[in-house]
Amino acid sequence: MNNIKTNWIRDLCKTTNTDFISIQEHFNSTKAVDRYFRKEFLEYIPYVIPAIKTDYQHSGRAKGGLAQLVIKFHRIKTERIPCKNARLQAQILVFPTTRLLWINSFFSQMIH
Repeated sequence: MNNIKTNWIRDLCKTTNTDFISIQEHFNSTKAVDRYFRKEFLEYIPYVIPAIKTDYQHSGRAKGGLAQLVIKFHRIKTERIPCKNARLQAQILVFPTTRLLWINSFFSQMIH
């Protein structure tokens, strides 16, 4: 992911008034990724995890990643759900009258 792509995503989100963003396959390096998303998406709270190929996988990409971005403006409380699988990311978005489970995954890409 480079500045051209992050600029395009930010512009698209501003144009469409997007409050929640899920991004897959966003990076090839796992170092300082959270810091990168915090810098590039200042109006959002990022939840970023790497997706590393496990030893038993023989196809697919070696690295990628999942990101969930929540707009800061609404002050929505989030509760991260720990997942043992690096291809799955989940959190609960807590609204004044309800809670929403938000899942981001690579599982659809694993089916050939």
